Amino acid sequence: MKRKPVRYKNPFTEEKKAYEEIEIPQELHFIVKKTIAEERKRKAIKQRARMIKAAGSVAALFFLVLAIGVNSSYVFAKNAGKIPVIKTVAKVLTVRNYEEEMAADEELQQNLPDAAADTPAEAPDVLDAQDSIVEETLVSAETGDLSGMDLWVAELTLEKLKGITALYT
Repeated sequence: MKRKPVRYKNPFTEEKKAYEEIEIPQELHFIVKKTIAEERKRKAIKQRARMIKAAGSVAALFFLVLAIGVNSSYVFAKNAGKIPVIKTVAKVLTVRNYEEEMAADEELQQNLPDAAADTPAEAPDVLDAQDSIVEETLVSAETGDLSGMDLWVAELTLEKLKGITALYT
């Protein structure tokens, strides 16, 4: 004899019917859209305020670094003075006087010998010495002492040295 399955009555059936019978107001769709739009506006305002705050922080940090750099280092002040927009800001932020350093720098520039005249005469001697070292390395590569990357570096160095020698002679 076969038994029939027992069916239990769902206790939430009445609640489900009551839930489904709730009347939805006609203006609910409008209220939901309005609330979503207001939330988007509020988030956009917050994000805009956050971006303005970040940009202000970066600008303040820039001025702080510039003020410290200009007042602590003559070289920094001199190089900042070469940049068009920063030059005027650096002049405003500079508290220290660099007249002594400027005079010493000008005197040093005047007393330096002409480096351009000395360079071509000295360069080939140095390059010839390096060229012979590289050629010895290539000879050892030909005998099998060097391989792979060492051989490639030796060949590349020799080519560069020959190019520099040709440039200065």
